Amino acid sequence: MKTNEKGPRREPYTAADLSEIRWASGANILFGAWLFIAPWVLNYAQDAISWNETIAGAVLVILATLRYIRPLGRFWIGWINALIGLWMIAAPFVLNCQRITAQVNNMTTGIAVFVAGAISGSVRSFGK
Repeated sequence: MKTNEKGPRREPYTAADLSEIRWASGANILFGAWLFIAPWVLNYAQDAISWNETIAGAVLVILATLRYIRPLGRFWIGWINALIGLWMIAAPFVLNCQRITAQVNNMTTGIAVFVAGAISGSVRSFGK
């Protein structure tokens, strides 16, 4: 902690904060890659759920990579990733998914994405 004439001030990020951001964002990169390929690996029959996972996975990979590479001042990216996780939880119901494998995959991956996104989003620079 440094001091100035107004008293102590906090550094924007500590090494532990950056490590936490990189861990959570790295996890979301992997989750996004899985979502991108899951329709082919799990052989989904419904086009709507397949496209949903492919698009959500691609967006998740891009946003999580941005947060991983340049974490300073971009806490909002983590929260967008968390929202993508919430959407993945709701998607099987909204899109009327009939396959149990797609339902389970969406919900479990969605929970993991939400948690990692919330962790990444909650670590932000002090005062921004």
